Amino acid sequence: RVLREASREGGIALNYCRADKLLKKQDGTICGAVLNDRSGLINYSVEVKASIVINATGSHCDILRKQAGGNARLRPLRGSHLVIKQYRLPITRAVSFAHPFDQRPIYALPWENATIFGTTDVDHPSENLADPVIDSVEWEYLFEGLNAVFPEQRLNEQDVISTFSGIRPTINTETTNPSKISRDYEIHENNGMITVSGGKLTTFRLMALDTLKRIAKRGILSVKMDRSHPILDKTGIDQLDETDLTAAEKLRICGRYGRDAQFLFKNGKSERLPVIETTPFLWSELKWATASEGAVHLEDILLRRIRIGLLLPKGGEKFMQQIRAIVQPEMEWNDSQWDSERSSYMQLWKKYYSPAGSS
Repeated sequence: RVLREASREGGIALNYCRADKLLKKQDGTICGAVLNDRSGLINYSVEVKASIVINATGSHCDILRKQAGGNARLRPLRGSHLVIKQYRLPITRAVSFAHPFDQRPIYALPWENATIFGTTDVDHPSENLADPVIDSVEWEYLFEGLNAVFPEQRLNEQDVISTFSGIRPTINTETTNPSKISRDYEIHENNGMITVSGGKLTTFRLMALDTLKRIAKRGILSVKMDRSHPILDKTGIDQLDETDLTAAEKLRICGRYGRDAQFLFKNGKSERLPVIETTPFLWSELKWATASEGAVHLEDILLRRIRIGLLLPKGGEKFMQQIRAIVQPEMEWNDSQWDSERSSYMQLWKKYYSPAGSS
């Protein structure tokens, strides 16, 4: 939603476009980047000049920072989670508690008709930042916490739908215990390039405003920064009045899609499209995500857009025919391309998101 609203305001969002190399003036000042478009069958690169280059690449920040002459600042930490069948851990509110082993705070929370349990906090090798996956030590740690707090549930591997892991780009403060590392962010400048690193998803706007303030000092930015301005575009739930969605569905869809919510349904009607199995998602959301949210691969759609790959058993393998009927025409894939995308997605899911991946 943030990306789509930014695009409406004149921004350009390019998925699968990678910043391979920084461009420099003779004095070493950063003046752009070599961008490599990997969204099609053929990769191609282009040099893009810019008066300001901002490095906001999360756990990858140090790679470009070193190119700009800066030193490594990050300590990547992995956090892993279990997605548990809702009926096996039927909570209606977030539950936070200290893990019995090390007293770290962990939590269980209701999410998309399932329950998420996590998280871990372990060092992650900086040379392997793609596709992090839970390991057996984290798996045992989480189950130790689960069974200590919810002993009557007798939860086991069969109750886990999927797992997922992420990497926190925390600032290295030489603290021994990963959980004691600050989640604050910092802004650095190296030869004209501004790097913003650390922080959390929930502080994204504050990070952006502080970065823009740094740029404004150069006299380049003329935009007035108003912290009281709404973060997201206003959207009225009344735009869905003509649908037969429930009140809860209207709230969820408006929150997720903002002004785009009205475009999910033909002529303002939801046509009572069914939800996808046990998830809260409608099949019309799958169609919208495929057509309008910059997806390039099947994994983008099922794991990163409507997340049913994390919510359905075996990544949604049982529903592949219904998924294909919607996705293949929208993506304009031929049968061979669909087969390749499906195979790649299932391999990825089994290796990085399945409960079996923990072994």
